[in-house]
Amino acid sequence: DSYAVGFIGQYYLYTPNMVGRVDFVMDDQPFLDVLKEYDYIVILDDHFIFNAMTEKLFNQTFEPGIYRTTDVIQTNE
Repeated sequence: DSYAVGFIGQYYLYTPNMVGRVDFVMDDQPFLDVLKEYDYIVILDDHFIFNAMTEKLFNQTFEPGIYRTTDVIQTNE
């Protein structure tokens, strides 16, 4: 409902090539497949479902910040 994700993408990450996503209610493999589509993951606030999935798959949760996708999923491979 706001322009925060687009603003962050354009002005802080200097790219218009970003996707805002909040729906992570999915099975394990589709979640991994979605993560692998991106180079970086930007977490703007404590996202309960994202952290529930990462806790389940990687035994780790993530604070708001910018993460390389390979750093997030490396514990699974």
